[in-house]
Amino acid sequence: MLDKIETFARETSGKIRKILMVIMTYLFIVSTATFSCFILEEAGQVFIWSTWPAKDAGRWDLVKHGLEGMKKSRQTLEIVNYSFGWLNPFAFVSYRAFAQSVNSYEQSLMANILAKAPEAYLGETIEFEFTATQLMKTKEGIRLIGGGIVVWINSETRPGRFRVKARVELKNNRPAIIALELSNL
Repeated sequence: MLDKIETFARETSGKIRKILMVIMTYLFIVSTATFSCFILEEAGQVFIWSTWPAKDAGRWDLVKHGLEGMKKSRQTLEIVNYSFGWLNPFAFVSYRAFAQSVNSYEQSLMANILAKAPEAYLGETIEFEFTATQLMKTKEGIRLIGGGIVVWINSETRPGRFRVKARVELKNNRPAIIALELSNL
């Protein structure tokens, strides 16, 4: 009888050990992914906060720097969350929502930069969504205007919502957003 009890105890402890190892491995992976997402979320928040005083000071170069850092931390967060975050469904949903809200803030911040200081993107090709409320034809060319943003285009179109790929260049010694591609949304 004692032999049977000892055998049962050895076999049971081996099974329990295996179950505990599986649980510990799961918890290690989940906590590593969740903690990484947490740190990336914090980094994104610091970038967001850094843009506030920069906007107040009119330092659009620093606002753009904050925007770029925000995008990188959000993209990395999305990679980690979609790769491993689903192992912890509550954290996955939370970090996905955070990434979506930061993406919205990024779009708003870029619109603010384009409206107030397009020269921050001088020489760069950029992509953004834009709602044009007005079309203006002058001897210099055709412009779509909306929300403080002016986009120069090659051919006449109706005002509306657009996806724009553009290059920011000097036109008449002023920064101008020159549309390379324009598609309706």
